[in-house]
Amino acid sequence: MNIAPEPLPQRPDWRWSADSEPVPTVAHPPKGISRLAWLAAGFALVFAGLLGGPAVDAMVETAPETRREHLIAGTSPYQTARWLPGTAADVEDLGGDVIWCPEKSEGWVRVVGLPHNDAEVSHYQLWILDNGRSSGHPVPAGRFDMPAGERHLVVAMDPRLELVDPSVVVLTREAAEGAVVPDPGAMLLVASLR
Repeated sequence: MNIAPEPLPQRPDWRWSADSEPVPTVAHPPKGISRLAWLAAGFALVFAGLLGGPAVDAMVETAPETRREHLIAGTSPYQTARWLPGTAADVEDLGGDVIWCPEKSEGWVRVVGLPHNDAEVSHYQLWILDNGRSSGHPVPAGRFDMPAGERHLVVAMDPRLELVDPSVVVLTREAAEGAVVPDPGAMLLVASLR
């Protein structure tokens, strides 16, 4: 039995009207998946997006380095601060910087030379000192681990409370369960936003 191949779709035929732009028209609708199936898939994506579904979140997830670069390249003003050594004596040759955008309450830290940590023993934790907070306690801004073999890492700051006047970012090494208040002797790096 000899089956003839399907013909290729025809090129669009450009039709003009007196007062409009060219509009392509195709002689035959595409074969394969029906229009109803495409419509259903589109509704599913929109519905998942309205509910904040994982399908849409996964599609727009971007690497932290890329998101940090978008903040820097954007039009919102931001502050940059270099890390300075903290009070912990057991870590040397650390570097990196902090980027903070007050307008968006968004920030990123870049660390270089941070040693790998065993997540069952300790985590690295970020803190933000807020001059506008009457309690004087720093605001937790996220925990992370340094992967083995990595020397460079970019991490988003995720403050757990609304910030009024952030002034200093601190990086500590805390016990595996984390901390509510940082250990003053565990401050690895400090960056001033002033």
